Amino acid sequence: MAKKYLITGAAGRVGSRVTKHLISAGFDMHATDLRFAMDREFPVTIADLLNPLDCYKLVENVDAVIHFGNHPNIGRGPAQRVYSENLTMNMNLLRATVEAGIREFYFTSSIQAFGPLDPFAEVRASTLPLSEETPAFPDNEYGLSKLATEQMLAFFLRTHGLNSVSLRMPYMSDDESAMWSAYFKKPRNRLHRSSNLDRHLHLDISDLGRLIEMTLPKALTGAHVWFPVSLNSKDGTSLRDAMLQIEVFADLIKTCNQVVDISTITEATGWTPLV
Repeated sequence: MAKKYLITGAAGRVGSRVTKHLISAGFDMHATDLRFAMDREFPVTIADLLNPLDCYKLVENVDAVIHFGNHPNIGRGPAQRVYSENLTMNMNLLRATVEAGIREFYFTSSIQAFGPLDPFAEVRASTLPLSEETPAFPDNEYGLSKLATEQMLAFFLRTHGLNSVSLRMPYMSDDESAMWSAYFKKPRNRLHRSSNLDRHLHLDISDLGRLIEMTLPKALTGAHVWFPVSLNSKDGTSLRDAMLQIEVFADLIKTCNQVVDISTITEATGWTPLV
């Protein structure tokens, strides 16, 4: 019998695209979100992950969980609320997951778990290219909530045998998104002043869908943290060449041949980004 996957945050900009991709690829998906969206091409169960009882209902008769359902950035409310509600949602869903006997969990973490580069340049330089091994120094409560959830997943592996993959996602781009223009197509001098990685690294949503599609059949064991990112800038030049033009990165980047190392992901799944 084919596995059934619960996917949270399925009405969001990224979650809806990934859900549609996985359904098209033949996966049996149970989609859920806090909000109702009439324009979705698949049914969405309305549920509040802050309510533990909703979480227990959601995990009934599913075999694995794909978790997008968090506050998506630090700007979604007071920092205390973003942090505490993300952790509460994640703990509620994780407890329900392990108590239901489910042993696969896929979590959308964030590039913001890394934090900016330049305040810790000496530490960072020793770990280039960037990968899941890069030290994490989140500089806001949103990034901290993602890092704390990665630690939760390591805890649940030790205590309940829950296998997991956390994806430290950069900015999720797509050509149709007005957000792409607003976020990235700013004057170069403004970008040059920013050392935040999520201002410069991206992953196309279609490539995220492909990555999850290629990961699910592997049923990996352990608690993995991956950093999937496009190896090119949005204009098609290499990521290294593009970032060498950015003042706060230049000295750090020029000493290495590549900015990002995705070899762990490729070896485990065969995935490489197409965009």
